[in-house]
Amino acid sequence: MSLSVTTNRVVYTGNGSASSFSVTFAIFSQDHLVVLKETISTGAVSTLALTTDYTVNAALNSVTLVAGALSSLYRLLILRTVPLTQLTDIRNQGTFYPETHEQTFDYLTEIDQQQQRQVDRSLKVAEADYSFDPILPRVAANKLFQINASANGINLIDEADVAATPAAPTIFGSTGTPRSIVAATGIVAASSHMSVSTTNQIIFVESSISGETIVSANPQIQGGTVIGQMMFLVGADDTDYITLNDGTGLALNGPWSSLLTNVLTLFWNGTVWCEMGRKS
Repeated sequence: MSLSVTTNRVVYTGNGSASSFSVTFAIFSQDHLVVLKETISTGAVSTLALTTDYTVNAALNSVTLVAGALSSLYRLLILRTVPLTQLTDIRNQGTFYPETHEQTFDYLTEIDQQQQRQVDRSLKVAEADYSFDPILPRVAANKLFQINASANGINLIDEADVAATPAAPTIFGSTGTPRSIVAATGIVAASSHMSVSTTNQIIFVESSISGETIVSANPQIQGGTVIGQMMFLVGADDTDYITLNDGTGLALNGPWSSLLTNVLTLFWNGTVWCEMGRKS
């Protein structure tokens, strides 16, 4: 026998009727097969047991499931996996058996193909990155791997140094049910207009009375507690709206009115709410 192909695995998707599946590559023993059953919807994989879950025919070219037909909910992976040993003992001036030699060469080639299958599924550095050293540093608790600044190796960094995914904003009100703002009190947490500690918040606002309300409170918006907090004020009404002005707790690039769909972006600098941008 010779090994003219490199195939050493085959995958089948169940159809609810087939229970036997061809082994499309050569094997010397039924023990040289690993059969995996994958649940398609979840990716969960289980290893089937020889004789208990499947059998191999005498010609070593077919696997039959003991439980019967494979449902379309599953995939079957059949792999050739041979022991990494070589047990043939050829003695000096002994009888020459060509078939024995060829089988031994085939077996060693099967090991090569098996290891190549594993290499193909491993992480590799591109050939062009010839100066990159892929050896990992000694591992340590709560550390992460990072490509170094020279792009020629790998460093360990603290988990805390990696920016966390920003939390979803806290939303106060909506276009249909905005928060009603009173001139004398402004935007305050006590009236459920906002939060003094939320990192990121969106507030839909309108005037508490008919027409324009010029906010006269000092501060116009209650202060934050953490430098860098973000606030987005969204206008919700073209008739009943508020106007904020520069000063008294705000650093604005001029007056802003909460007309429908107008947006004012603010951040807390530790002292006042500063304008970062607006849409008017």
